[in-house]
Amino acid sequence: MPSDHSEGEEGFEEGRWASEPERIDPDDYPPLRPFARVMTWAECAACGIQVHDLAVRFLVAGLVCPTCGVRLTEPPEDGMERLRTLLRQEDELSEQIE
Repeated sequence: MPSDHSEGEEGFEEGRWASEPERIDPDDYPPLRPFARVMTWAECAACGIQVHDLAVRFLVAGLVCPTCGVRLTEPPEDGMERLRTLLRQEDELSEQIE
């Protein structure tokens, strides 16, 4: 029977950002204009948390737990190629939600 507890299926109750929030350049996204950013996350079993970050940061640097410093994922070998594709997709998504 499902519980009302907010705990995820894997038992990870808490989420943390891997890094400080990105400062949005108003030249890229004017005030009050919606935009889309793709996020990703990985589990840190040592800390029992989900570590969230922008997918663009993951593609360049992987994911590191902000609590214990363990590297959770390495950046993919084709990260720069995937980064170009992802940035295009984010721009397209942002145009669709205007």
